[in-house]
Amino acid sequence: MARPLFPGRSSSLRPSHPSPLAWFLIAILILGAGCGRQQPTEHPEPAPAAATGPEQPQAGTAGPEVGTAQPGATRYQVVAGESKAAYRATEKFVNRELPNEAVGVSTAVEGEFLVSPDGTLQAGTVRVDLRQLKSDSARRDSRLRTQWLESDRYPWAEFTLAEPVSLAAADGQPAEVTIVGDLTVKEVRRRVTFTGTVTRTGESLRIQARAQVKMTDFGIEPPNIAGFLKVDDPLVLEGDLVARPAG
Repeated sequence: MARPLFPGRSSSLRPSHPSPLAWFLIAILILGAGCGRQQPTEHPEPAPAAATGPEQPQAGTAGPEVGTAQPGATRYQVVAGESKAAYRATEKFVNRELPNEAVGVSTAVEGEFLVSPDGTLQAGTVRVDLRQLKSDSARRDSRLRTQWLESDRYPWAEFTLAEPVSLAAADGQPAEVTIVGDLTVKEVRRRVTFTGTVTRTGESLRIQARAQVKMTDFGIEPPNIAGFLKVDDPLVLEGDLVARPAG
């Protein structure tokens, strides 16, 4: 007869059942493991960026609006009957040795300026009716309106100040100035620099200035009549403006 492996113990195996305390501990461990497990954090996907169109090129930065006056600024209004704008163009004829200077003048001028208390021209806009340009040739004037300038279709040229101009030295005597602004002709805007003088006499403000511009910069082909007549590019623009306080 074989001896038992462990004296004093029965060699038969009896199934053991966990006690109520053991079941309680097991439940706590399972619950603790479940509570301690981190749930993945859901991050909302970023909204797609709004689509933008291609950047538009800037033809030039416009100056301050005439309506945005500094406190104490004086508003000047261009006097139409005392102001004028003109062009000077060099014409070359086949049968002439010397060129001819064509000059056209318009007295249909309007506009406003703002002058701050310290004597600075801080804003300004001038408009010229190109339909009123008159020269010594009615045929030339007609061609300007219907063909070259097309002023019957684009009647106004507009100049808007882009940089302030000091008028401190202009009291009672002409003072040299440089006037930078945006000139619009036939709906094309270009930055143009005028040079000339400004004079302040009493309440009157007079600006006399000129600039050289290329017609092709504004989409205007220089006149050429079958090679018989040619006009040089660039030409000269002139302004002689008188302004007084508005109101």
